[in-house]
Amino acid sequence: MKKATVLLLVFVLLVGMLPLSMAAAAPVSDLTSLAAYMPADTSMYIGLRTDDAFIAELDGLLNLVVNRLPAGAVPPINLNDLLDMGIANAVPGGDFRSVVRSWLGDTAAIGVLNLAEAYNPVSLRMEDPPVVFAASVTNRAAVEELVDLLVADLLDAGLIERGEEGPFTTYKMTGRQPGNASILIGDDVLLVVSGPLESVLQFPGGSLADNEAFTGAFDLLPAESYNILVY
Repeated sequence: MKKATVLLLVFVLLVGMLPLSMAAAAPVSDLTSLAAYMPADTSMYIGLRTDDAFIAELDGLLNLVVNRLPAGAVPPINLNDLLDMGIANAVPGGDFRSVVRSWLGDTAAIGVLNLAEAYNPVSLRMEDPPVVFAASVTNRAAVEELVDLLVADLLDAGLIERGEEGPFTTYKMTGRQPGNASILIGDDVLLVVSGPLESVLQFPGGSLADNEAFTGAFDLLPAESYNILVY
């Protein structure tokens, strides 16, 4: 467990330090564009590239880290093979390129919402705050077709309801099973929310993209392009 944790930490640090000569980094505006789908008080935002060139860089970097570990500590890793295996488990006969790359854009983001309110003073424990995963989309119809396939059994059983909310196609729990995760698909974005739809549909205080502290922080960065940004 400790080896895996150390490997992950080293990997994340190295990804953040990838020089521009190694990868065609994305403009700050691209990496922060998905903040428009998160509320202004979002506690943490991570924006990253998802293009093929960056996945290839990650694969090389991951193996660079693995090769520095004691022999046999971690088996050889091929990121593309791992992606293909993950997709094949969900879509038999599918692979990353045919099932996901056909609609996935060049950036994604993760937002942690209301971290300050996650502490439960009654139980004296930290509860899981809502988390939003956002990905840029180039083919809305392909995303909807994939999600329909993945949740077909749940739709038939009445455990998930498909609908429309403004510009989004939505998939949300019906209350007949634990959890309230939601999926929203727009013309250029896929949102997966570990919470109610309102988390990404209603922004009384504006979106994170309108937060001056958020935009101001990135205005201070020395370069115009990066591989990953963390706020």
